[in-house]
Amino acid sequence: FAESIDYQQSQLGISVGSKINHGCLRNIFDSCNSCTFYVLSVLIGWLSVIVCGMVYGINMAVQIWCIQPCIKLVFTWLRLCFACNRAYVRACMDPIFQSLGQTFAYI
Repeated sequence: FAESIDYQQSQLGISVGSKINHGCLRNIFDSCNSCTFYVLSVLIGWLSVIVCGMVYGINMAVQIWCIQPCIKLVFTWLRLCFACNRAYVRACMDPIFQSLGQTFAYI
């Protein structure tokens, strides 16, 4: 930031001729920014640490004790359905497929 900016004309074309000291404004901004950061860190920092830890712990517990067993159960069920479906296709659909194959083989 420049130490001061000289405004000779505003957007309306009026000669203002004022100087703004940006060094002082920058110090005020930095002080307010640091104070706000420290106040919010003290007020809600400990709470956010506890909440994030609890959310992470609950998420891991749900994933380990609920989601993984459900995924294993779904894969077991799909394997059973595949075996039943394969038996159905071999018993009922294969004769139809073979007869159609023989019919169209002589075309």
